[in-house]
Amino acid sequence: MVQIKLGNSYSQVVGLNTDQMRKLKRLLSYTPDNFFAGGFPRPKYLIDAKGHFPTGLLNRVKGFLAREEIIPVIIDLRIVPKSTPGLFKMRLI
Repeated sequence: MVQIKLGNSYSQVVGLNTDQMRKLKRLLSYTPDNFFAGGFPRPKYLIDAKGHFPTGLLNRVKGFLAREEIIPVIIDLRIVPKSTPGLFKMRLI
């Protein structure tokens, strides 16, 4: 059973096999231009080995799972931030 645990900033996908995780890792990666760093360009991955990824990429993860015909169980762990009255005192002139 594949689960997606939603958080405010980061989410986690759990239950994928290694082949599916490898495909998802490739989908959530990019290769920066390294003109000044030297060496060859290495990909940057936006998902770690435990399945944590930025919540803003949730639609990409859902699209990947739909293409793989996997129906995830979504667990919403997001919390509404508490309001802090008087934190910002702005006046428009």
